[in-house]
Amino acid sequence: MLTNELNIRTFQTLFTDARFASLFNTIDRLHDVASEGKLEQVTDLTPEEVIGWLKDIAYTVNETIKELDQTQRRPCWADYQVIEEA
Repeated sequence: MLTNELNIRTFQTLFTDARFASLFNTIDRLHDVASEGKLEQVTDLTPEEVIGWLKDIAYTVNETIKELDQTQRRPCWADYQVIEEA
């Protein structure tokens, strides 16, 4: 039980408005550098490696949004499937 509480406390420090703002600023700065053609000046990663990371991040972000949308959505009548008995 204590381990679970410690993990929750750790996560609570990770998922804050300030942390999300920092993450956004990092990606926004990367965008600025890439649009100026200066990627090689700020990282040892190849453009292909950066693209790979960004695709992985984008996929995870999209999946997280889908899951959060599903948990926030309240069921409506359209969500229930009518099954006809034979």
